[in-house]
Amino acid sequence: MTESDSRVRATIAYVISSIASWDWPDDWPELFDILMSALASSDTDAVHGSMRVLTGESSQWYTFMFLCLFDFVDTKT
Repeated sequence: MTESDSRVRATIAYVISSIASWDWPDDWPELFDILMSALASSDTDAVHGSMRVLTGESSQWYTFMFLCLFDFVDTKT
């Protein structure tokens, strides 16, 4: 997700989001932590890539991940 070419980054994010809609959380439990680490990084490409994954192709994935994100942020404050 840290690819500097935005077209490649968008494609990678789409693929990750598509896989995650089937595999997360059971088969890919660490994905949420990976995305949160990328969002907290100073690498703008990583932040953008993570946001693309979080707003990806599956509305169920999108909704669930943002609920987790809000819960994650709430526990940090």
